[in-house]
Amino acid sequence: MSRIVVATDLHNTLVFSKAAWTTAFISVAECDPQKVQLRLNNKESRHAIAKSLGVSYEDVYAEYRRSVKLNMKLISIFKGLADCGIPVVVVSSAPERRVMDDLSDVADKLRIDRVYCRENFSKDKHADWDKLISLYSCDYILFFGNDMEEDSIRHERVLSVILSDNEGEK
Repeated sequence: MSRIVVATDLHNTLVFSKAAWTTAFISVAECDPQKVQLRLNNKESRHAIAKSLGVSYEDVYAEYRRSVKLNMKLISIFKGLADCGIPVVVVSSAPERRVMDDLSDVADKLRIDRVYCRENFSKDKHADWDKLISLYSCDYILFFGNDMEEDSIRHERVLSVILSDNEGEK
C-alpha cells in the first residue's frame, strides 16, 4: 500500500485571499477595483501597490486580515484525511508572517503537521520535495493548489491537483 502525504497551498486554496486583498485596497485607498485586481493577478508586491497608492501597507494588511475567509469545504476534506492519520502539510510561497497569521484562523479547525513558506521551501526546487518525501517516508505527495503555473509541481512523486480559482465564498 502506498503511503501519501497531503500538501496544500495556502492562499486562494485553503484561505480565500484574493478577494480580501482587493477589498482591503479598495477600503484603505479608495481605488479602482479592476486596476488593483489586475495588479494582484500579476503578482505585484502588495507593499509596492500600497506605496504607489500612497497608503500604509500595515493599514492595508490589517484590513486584509479582517476580510480573509477560510475555504471550509477544503478544510473539511483535509480534516477528514488528517483524522485518518494522513499528514497535512502547508507549502506556501508567501512570507512567513502572512502564512502564520492566516493559519492562525485555520488552527482550531484543522491539524496541520508542518508549515513551509518562502523562507524555507521553494515549490520549484526538486530537492525541497525530496526532503519532504524523505521526512515522511512517503511514496507520494498529493499537492492541492489554485495556480496552474505555480502549483503544478514538476516532481515524479508529487501529484498536483489544481483547484478552480473561483473564490467560492457564496
